[in-house]
Amino acid sequence: MPKSAIRGALALLAVALCLAAFRARAGDGGLVVHEWGTFTTIAGPDGKAMPWLPFSVAGDLPCFVNHEGTGSEKGGIAALVRMETPVLYFYAPRAMTVSAAVHFPQGLVTEWYPQGEHGATTPAGDGGLRDGAIAWPEVRLSPGSAPDLRGDGAASHYYAARAVDAAPLTVGEEQEKFLFYRGVGDFALPLEARVTAAGNVIAENSGEDAIDGLFLVERRGAAIGYRMLGALPAGGRVTIAPPSLDGESAALEADAERLLVDAGLYPREAKAMVATWRQSWFEEGARLFYIAPRPTIDRVLPLAIEPAPVTIARAFMGRMELATPATEAAIADAIAREDEAVLRRYARFLTPLTERMDSDRLDPERRGRISELLARVAADAARAPRCIS
Repeated sequence: MPKSAIRGALALLAVALCLAAFRARAGDGGLVVHEWGTFTTIAGPDGKAMPWLPFSVAGDLPCFVNHEGTGSEKGGIAALVRMETPVLYFYAPRAMTVSAAVHFPQGLVTEWYPQGEHGATTPAGDGGLRDGAIAWPEVRLSPGSAPDLRGDGAASHYYAARAVDAAPLTVGEEQEKFLFYRGVGDFALPLEARVTAAGNVIAENSGEDAIDGLFLVERRGAAIGYRMLGALPAGGRVTIAPPSLDGESAALEADAERLLVDAGLYPREAKAMVATWRQSWFEEGARLFYIAPRPTIDRVLPLAIEPAPVTIARAFMGRMELATPATEAAIADAIAREDEAVLRRYARFLTPLTERMDSDRLDPERRGRISELLARVAADAARAPRCIS
């Protein structure tokens, strides 16, 4: 072969290799979408999720986030699941316009940003939660640009989700690094959990798909402990002993990030998710975490994006709050001492946790005073957000 032909072949090979590398970085030349969120529930006495009031505690979302209804109107909505902070990230090889729509058949969309076209966002006439939806028909992606991201001058865990490499996006005149939404719903998640008198947690997968990344976390004051259990097959059951409270938060966060990467997120996305929920996930009390099976996510939260991405990763962390003997003892002790500071650590879970406690633990002779104490703590926690009337 002539030298000129060889040089030409090598040049073509070099171009091909460069294009292949670019396509690998850009999702084979197409659109890549990643999403993360949290499904929060409370375990009832039978192990299944029990109804609670997710809006009983004021949130800290920035003022520019859209809300359906006032704080007082939402405060009385009872639900099985609080769908917390799903965010959609877009990775594109070039500037492009896409559309995104989320259907929530058994729930309501209650917060979102940027502005979108939302469906039913108030309870149905029979009080049911259904037909929720949120859509962004025209999302302009601008990879490599420097967006003008909004703030409102106050601290919020909302901003941690921006620390990723996703393409900046624009909807109307609003710019962001992701599409954000939240809601509440009444749908079944596959994990059930009962707590024995000895404090052991019996976790069961009632679904048809394996649950990955199961782990138990317990926090008492400054002490924290956790147990990583791994996968739980469909129909499987595992008994978990209480963890020793000698763990380290940094190690727990690193393990949580690893599970999220295994579920399909990029490392910076996993780190942003953990940073968003650091204070909430690892607050006072005990709870189970797990990676929700992808079929469950797609069933309860159908997602449509056009043009169709070459890859869609959806990583939702399930969180189930537990009423363990240690939690009940700590609450009973705080009530006896009228220690409102300790009771506030349980925040939005305080009321459902106390409703589950045996009456003898709450001292029936002081029932009236106890009710006043709990009402005072609840009223303080439910102060209307500064952005909502």
